[in-house]
Amino acid sequence: MAKATLDTKKLTPFLAPALLDSSDKSADAVLRDRLGKAARAKIKGSDGVARRVISDGDDQVRDFYLRTIIYEEVRSPAWAPANTLTDKTHQFIIIAVQGARAALNASDGAMRDRILKGLKLARPVPRAIIESFVGDEASVLHLSGVHTPTAVKPNSKSLTGSALEHALDPLGDQTFVLSAVRSRPSVPGLTDAKNRPVSIGAAPSSGRIWIGRQKSLDEFVETMERVFLHAQTAPASPRFAMLAQQITDVSAVQDAYEISVTPKDLLSEDVVDPADYAFARKWAYDATFEVIPPAKGAASGLSFTVECTLLGVALGQAEIAVTFTDGVVGLALTWKNPAASSTVDHQECRRALTDVDMVKIHYESGHAIAQGRCYSSQYTDQPFDWTFQSFQGFDVEKEKPALVKGQSLASAIGVNGDNSLFAFVLEKVFVDAAGRPAGWLACDDGSMELADFIHLDPTKKVVTLVHVKASGSAKVNRQASVSDFEIVVSQAVKNLRHLERRPLGTELTKGKGKKIGSAVWKDGVRQKNRDDFIKAIEQLPDRYKKVAMVVQPRLTQSEVTACEALTNGSNRLLRMKQLSTLLLASRLSAMACGAELYAVVDI
Repeated sequence: MAKATLDTKKLTPFLAPALLDSSDKSADAVLRDRLGKAARAKIKGSDGVARRVISDGDDQVRDFYLRTIIYEEVRSPAWAPANTLTDKTHQFIIIAVQGARAALNASDGAMRDRILKGLKLARPVPRAIIESFVGDEASVLHLSGVHTPTAVKPNSKSLTGSALEHALDPLGDQTFVLSAVRSRPSVPGLTDAKNRPVSIGAAPSSGRIWIGRQKSLDEFVETMERVFLHAQTAPASPRFAMLAQQITDVSAVQDAYEISVTPKDLLSEDVVDPADYAFARKWAYDATFEVIPPAKGAASGLSFTVECTLLGVALGQAEIAVTFTDGVVGLALTWKNPAASSTVDHQECRRALTDVDMVKIHYESGHAIAQGRCYSSQYTDQPFDWTFQSFQGFDVEKEKPALVKGQSLASAIGVNGDNSLFAFVLEKVFVDAAGRPAGWLACDDGSMELADFIHLDPTKKVVTLVHVKASGSAKVNRQASVSDFEIVVSQAVKNLRHLERRPLGTELTKGKGKKIGSAVWKDGVRQKNRDDFIKAIEQLPDRYKKVAMVVQPRLTQSEVTACEALTNGSNRLLRMKQLSTLLLASRLSAMACGAELYAVVDI
């Protein structure tokens, strides 16, 4: 081992460790040496940068076994021609080990991450330990979304303030998980000049904290002693309860009750490849997935069995195996008794139900899997005001009319006994006092649609974008289902944003030449084309009223009433709270567009 050429006692390192636990029985000097060897291997690794270790020394200060590595980097500036100019920098790594726990500090965050990537001999400490370093007076918050990526809601966001624990939106922020925070937790011995808790940064998902620059190596060790003691003795106390809570212990997760497919392509702002769009719509709208409850007394956990149906045709039962490794979810599908209808459909179904970016799974235990992670969430007690309407005479499981060979959708809506939900919109949603269809109505179904239907009330100057999705069940006693609403509500809000940037008349003109362009009615009477409808749209004032409407008969008034009588702790009530929270948060997004959000459900 080369002797240190610098007086490491005079180093002033920035304390920002990744806290690690030994994966085996390695501890103290043995664990330090193994981590030091792993670090040197990454320093010598080939990534286009010349590095040379210039100092590498061991030390023991009180109960800590230390390893300090200082190395030199030589690289060409990105803006200069190769081999003409070089930049030389010096970096350090300090490894501090106490028992089977270690702290990896590096002046270069990229090198720290390089060392941690694929590290087998140690793993980040549990999330709960890092959460003990989260306190009050949060000045910086970094949040990561666990919702389906959509243009109307950020995938992540950062906030700054003086006490951000009071600034979070209990509705809109429920689909975000805490990624990193700077706050003032009570850690014994760590106070500032005013005797207040020092400001500490914490990233629970990556096992990191950061405190600040230390005046010497001795102060570094003293601070690490307090950090290790706090990590060992502080009780787990998750903060920001209104946020989704990512969990790493899934022992309490059980009894899946629904699975949904929410493809990004249906919510994309960009033009989507027609084949990708068709796949996304097929498995989000045309397919239903009913989770089969386990046999009475059977063990329940992450995995489950689901009955798969496509356009009313049974594909068979599929066993969904859910694995959980280092906080990341894995999905695998095995057909239990596949119907012999279409091997292509079975292959596509497997693709949809094993894509962790598309699949959401809800459990009776109050947990949910989304974006390849597992979360426990809190839900609001505020109810959503549903619009109840009778669907008698219509098939709540059929979104569009069945087509015969050579027939277009535009010509089939509302004729020849059509009892689909498209016919319901035409005949029952927008009616006058006598119950007759009123106003302009145009169907816009298809790729990059504005909505399934656009309705104009020329008298009240109201434009309504209607989004329709068939119910996954027609049972009289059917319960609330988040999956039946999730994708259609997200689309409804997304398309409201379109009306902020692109004139409605222009968008409707683009679809004039399509077959669906002939599906236009005025007061229930079919028109030849969209021309007069577009003229009526163009006569609207600049500030016309906008409404997003979701037609989804999965929910019934009797179920809403029944849930009002239930007490907290009921799984049935939990589902209703999840659904209400989804709609309330979406209503806030609609209001940001100057619009209202309605949801038409069954009586």
